[in-house]
Amino acid sequence: MSTNFYLPQTCPCPCEHCTVEDLHIGKRSIGWQFSFRAYPSLLSRHDWEALVAKVGTVMDEYGREFNPIQFWAEVDATREPRSDGSAPLSHFGMRGRQNIPANDPALFLDDQGWDFSEHEFS
Repeated sequence: MSTNFYLPQTCPCPCEHCTVEDLHIGKRSIGWQFSFRAYPSLLSRHDWEALVAKVGTVMDEYGREFNPIQFWAEVDATREPRSDGSAPLSHFGMRGRQNIPANDPALFLDDQGWDFSEHEFS
């Protein structure tokens, strides 16, 4: 099971970060570390933290609303060991397996080791 998270569009004058559609933050999947969606000026968790704090609300794909503290708790929980005690999987760590290209420069880790993708995913 997985859940996608979005920043709701709040700006009256859409810009790079504020399009007519909600901005995809990333995805939580059982057994996997949270996968962030990268954009030109959103290339780290720190970047996302600043934007989430500014907007103040995160929505999941099922319409549930999270304040920033609740959302980051959801993200941080994905770093907990899996049921067998092993570390959670990451797209960066799985390059070359499970249909994830081995040398895809659009998959990277930020300075805190969080998984990022420049590709749209759901």
